[in-house]
Amino acid sequence: MGETTFVTDYTGPEGLRTRGTVLVVPGRGEGEATYQRFGRRLAADSYRVRVLPAPVIAEDDLAGSLERFAVQLAD
Repeated sequence: MGETTFVTDYTGPEGLRTRGTVLVVPGRGEGEATYQRFGRRLAADSYRVRVLPAPVIAEDDLAGSLERFAVQLAD
């Protein structure tokens, strides 16, 4: 599996145990800026928030697009 590049990675306060990881997948033309406040707020509560780039869906290869996206999420 390849290395996933996150648009943004918000982490909690140093010294606190991370409660969990939240993956955010933008859609409808949204981007990183849309999730800045959300990411910072959850990070303040000791969650790691990772914003992925919006998935690229090829109309002529829907199954392949979804498989590639699944691999990205698994990474």
